[in-house]
Amino acid sequence: MITRRMVFNAAWPLGLMGCQATGQHSLRSGPTTTISDRAPLRLIYVSADNCPWCQRWHREEGQEFENSPLRRTVSYEQINFSAFQSYRVRAAWPAEHAYIHDQLVQRRASFTSPLFIVMRDRDIVVSGGGTRSWATSILPVLSRDIAA
Repeated sequence: MITRRMVFNAAWPLGLMGCQATGQHSLRSGPTTTISDRAPLRLIYVSADNCPWCQRWHREEGQEFENSPLRRTVSYEQINFSAFQSYRVRAAWPAEHAYIHDQLVQRRASFTSPLFIVMRDRDIVVSGGGTRSWATSILPVLSRDIAA
C-alpha cells in the first residue's frame, strides 16, 4: 500500500532532477527564468481550537509534512483561531494577515477548516479547505513548484 509519506519522500526529488543541471525551468508560456528569480512559496495553515479535523491534520499529515524534505523548502506559518466560525470575520484575523482574508473573499474561496493557503509574495496561488484539499490541491502545487 502506498502511503502519503511514501509520496512525500519519493515524488519531490524526482522533479528536481531536471532542474539541478541548469538551475533553470520553463514557465508554461513564458521565457526561461532562474529559480532564484521567483519568490518562494509560503504555506499558511489556518486552524481552530474547536476544529477536530484541524487537530487530526496537525497530528497526522501535519507531522509528516514537518518531517519531510518538502518542509525544508517551504516557508510555513500557522494562524490559529479559537473557533473556526471566526475565519469568515475579517476583524478576527491578525492585522498583518487581514489582506489574506480579503483575497479569500474576493476569490470566493471556501472558509472550511482546516484552511490551507499557498502564497507567493502577497498573492494567493491556491487555497483549499478541508483535509482532502491538502492532498488534492495544496501538496501538488508545493511539489510542482519545488520541481520547477
